[in-house]
Amino acid sequence: MKASSGKKFVPMIEQPVNAGTRSMLDCLETSKNESKKLFTALKEISNLSDIEISSILDISHAKFRTYKSFKKILSWRLTEHAIALYVLFRHGKMVFGTDKEFTKWLNQQNFYFDGNAPIKYLQIISGIEFLDDRLTAMEFGDNV
Repeated sequence: MKASSGKKFVPMIEQPVNAGTRSMLDCLETSKNESKKLFTALKEISNLSDIEISSILDISHAKFRTYKSFKKILSWRLTEHAIALYVLFRHGKMVFGTDKEFTKWLNQQNFYFDGNAPIKYLQIISGIEFLDDRLTAMEFGDNV
């Protein structure tokens, strides 16, 4: 499919956020539970520390480092959680322009989240989906 500008249409899932970031499709293809590529991609796009990511994923810091350093088989739950986080951080970077601004928003208390910081919602898939919905609302002018 081609866009009207004559450029080849590339679905968003296949587009890297920037030259140093893997595409989501690459993550999905390599995540046939291969931990090293998936966790490295998540670390690159989120710019969170290993401790922060391991806390969000509810695994020990040592286990996260092992998964990030070696090709290990992941549970489907952990794979889904890591991919959902990757998608959210990618969307957040697109909405806020930089990972620093998105991370700042995640860590600030917010009226729309009952006074909680949005980062509190990253530990469960439905919380990630809720935050992603809020990002979409922000793209369309909602004050979140």
